[in-house]
Amino acid sequence: MKECEDLNSSERAVLIICCDVCKSSTNCHVPREAITRRVKLKKPQRILKTLVSSGFIVKHPTGGKMTYAITRRGIDCINQIKV
Repeated sequence: MKECEDLNSSERAVLIICCDVCKSSTNCHVPREAITRRVKLKKPQRILKTLVSSGFIVKHPTGGKMTYAITRRGIDCINQIKV
């Protein structure tokens, strides 16, 4: 499990994009495409998987697709990054 200080620049970028898409709300569930569309990296799915296993983002199954939501831990990490 990674800590906020251990995230590399691409993981930080995906975390910030997820927070922007969710508007810093932990109740927002967005599909993977909404996050990966804004990322210009080669393997954003792998980065999402790392962030999920570290507890910064959670997976939320819905009727059609898998959606993602930022956690309170992810929002706290972004606040540390931006300072």
